[in-house]
Amino acid sequence: MQTNICHRLTARTLILAVLLTLSGTVHAIGTESTITLRPHCLLGYEDDNTVLKDGGDPEQIRCPSFSVEDPQTLKTPDLQVGDILDLDIVVENPEKKDIARVRAWLAYDPNILQGDLIEIAEEYAVVTPGESDFDTTEGYAKIEASSEGSGADDLQIFIARVQFTVLKTTPGGTVVNFFDVQTGGHTSVVTGKDEEEEHLINHEPGALHVLFAEGDITTPLPPMESSSSVASTAPVSSSPAEISSASAASMSTELLTDGEACITNEQCRSSRCLSGICQGATPLAAGAACGSNEQCLSGSCVNNACVGGIPAVSSAASVASVASSQ
Repeated sequence: MQTNICHRLTARTLILAVLLTLSGTVHAIGTESTITLRPHCLLGYEDDNTVLKDGGDPEQIRCPSFSVEDPQTLKTPDLQVGDILDLDIVVENPEKKDIARVRAWLAYDPNILQGDLIEIAEEYAVVTPGESDFDTTEGYAKIEASSEGSGADDLQIFIARVQFTVLKTTPGGTVVNFFDVQTGGHTSVVTGKDEEEEHLINHEPGALHVLFAEGDITTPLPPMESSSSVASTAPVSSSPAEISSASAASMSTELLTDGEACITNEQCRSSRCLSGICQGATPLAAGAACGSNEQCLSGSCVNNACVGGIPAVSSAASVASVASSQ
């Protein structure tokens, strides 16, 4: 168990705010409503909607998309065993209709990816019982939630955050996609309520191809907190291999300052990327952007911003908190 915790603590947490070239990150909203997967975005959907509405400078877009592999497939950067794939489910709503309810089941391979976290947006607080969890046997992340009122009507609407850990890698990668996309199916976007319901998705939204680094560790991580699993006797490295220098160079050519979103340690001036945020030796002050409690001087990160004063918890408690959240 101690080995597993150490491995999780040293694994690079990838909050995949992919820093690609401008042409790869700017995302054009199409003419039809759809649902898609984005790298988890700490802040910025509201600002992006303003930019899109006003026809502003594309460089102001703060929540980039994954890069395009083909017209029906997006792709991730190369991941390794122990990396965390952090996704946002987003509805693209070019006609700005009131989105009252969203059902989104993601199909994934539970032998390759371990489902860790589902967080549903506050705007969709009415969660269908049993539809905010993972089916680890069949391989589904199940989500269905409704708004208490008419629903959001932005050009792009954040629905939920879903987080996976890479348990093992395969040469061809693996796919995460929306399951059973149809009216009344397991993936549907609905405007209106009761007899006025209208289902908006009329075509397959496409898939996300999860890619793995060549020459990566092949020994899989044992699933965490699984009482039915038999403990593995195979040795597990306490630290995954570093991402290739070519991949790192393609992500960013400029070093980021403390508090900016990152993917790898090499992107930060401090050489420390923690929970998707560059962090130096000095903890972040109140008001700074954060991705976890331990980044803040106060020990409290709320809604992705440091709050409060000096923490009243011990460093040991902080380490335990990090381990439980990874």
